[in-house]
Amino acid sequence: MSEKSFLLAYYSSSGNTKALAQNIHQIVGGEIFEIKPQKPYSKSFLSILLRSGLDLVTGNKTPLPSTTDISKYDVIFVGYPLWISNTPSPINTFLSDHNFAGKTVIPFCTTGGGKAGKSFGNVQKLAKGATVLDGLQVRAGNIAASKEAIEKWLIKVGIK
Repeated sequence: MSEKSFLLAYYSSSGNTKALAQNIHQIVGGEIFEIKPQKPYSKSFLSILLRSGLDLVTGNKTPLPSTTDISKYDVIFVGYPLWISNTPSPINTFLSDHNFAGKTVIPFCTTGGGKAGKSFGNVQKLAKGATVLDGLQVRAGNIAASKEAIEKWLIKVGIK
């Protein structure tokens, strides 16, 4: 591993993204930080779609009760579940509330089947000043067996 300092910041609604973040953390090390909205999202998929869709349409920022100082990290992995083919509002708030100038940001997401391209572009847009590397998308059913895909991805983006 290089001398770079790593942060794995993630938001997980069902536990899938948390599991993927932990798999990545086992390989790269560093610190891990769970992004939690002040008002938790419902576990109901329909409620999640309605609230996240409303957030996307209105541009609402989801308040986060706590955050972390990203200034001490060189590389920041940002993980999230893919919602309506995009980043969920807690991730948008996290990205827009921090100064990423000079940082390397690497997105990763979990999905039930959607495509992550739009969300990776959103990370690029919101992480102002960062170098955003290619993201990783893992289907929810494949997380347990994701270590090989993670290893290949980390080599591809030059982390390993």
